[in-house]
Amino acid sequence: MTDFLDRRCWLWTDRVARALEQTPRARFDLAIGARSLRFELPDAAARSSAARTMIEAAKQLPNAEREALVERLPGLLEVQLDAEPPAALQALRWDEVRSMARQRIEFGAHTRTHPILSRIEENGRLCAEIEDSRRRIAEELGSPVLHFCYPNGGPADFTDAAVECVKQSGFRTATTTTPGMNTADAPRFRLKRYGMEPESPLAYALERAEGLHDRI
Repeated sequence: MTDFLDRRCWLWTDRVARALEQTPRARFDLAIGARSLRFELPDAAARSSAARTMIEAAKQLPNAEREALVERLPGLLEVQLDAEPPAALQALRWDEVRSMARQRIEFGAHTRTHPILSRIEENGRLCAEIEDSRRRIAEELGSPVLHFCYPNGGPADFTDAAVECVKQSGFRTATTTTPGMNTADAPRFRLKRYGMEPESPLAYALERAEGLHDRI
């Protein structure tokens, strides 16, 4: 998310989680879309669970409503968040990205602000999120940006219009979060992939890359 690297915003999911982590309130009621949710916040585990519930509910909102909710949430929770996230939640710096690129680590685009693309209703916003992220990375690295990943990436999280924007922006491929292997004739703007956790053993990661676990 290029606005995150440019220090223009927090990752919005982190903003929600941080507000719930720091709130002095022990309980909290909130309407999200048609849902009325009550959160009991006695301890860290309950606050973490509340954050997950709130984030998943917010993903179902139209993009403008989700942004408005995230913007007003700290006030509702009586929390003051800094302009920049704490160090543990900060993105890479552009000089770090350039250094990694020189080591042959390839960077693709993932929008400017990480919206759910299927929820964007504002005129021009969909393609701007996609194209502006590609352009910004290319500016910083001085090389083409060839690959894109849809935020959240499930079948309901992007549309044919989003796929067309990706194509028109000059990307060669785009990945979803649908798990699985890709054959030679797989649609290159709807590629499947496997997610891996940082603590996963290297051997397991290599086996997944070979598709071995699909055949077990």
